[in-house]
Amino acid sequence: MEFGLVQSVRQEDQVLFFDVGEIPRLRMINRLREVLGINLAGVEVVLNLLDKLRALQRENESLRCKL
Repeated sequence: MEFGLVQSVRQEDQVLFFDVGEIPRLRMINRLREVLGINLAGVEVVLNLLDKLRALQRENESLRCKL
């Protein structure tokens, strides 16, 4: 099952290659899986929530700058 947690840049044979900008996200996925024991479905939920939180923080900061 593919969750689409990160996008690969290309694939050669069985090896996926990722953009270097995806490294923090890959590390977060690894931490959530290995250290916290969260399954891939749970990782997807956590990452989506973190993405939404960051978007809200950017929006909040933008609104504060307008005051």
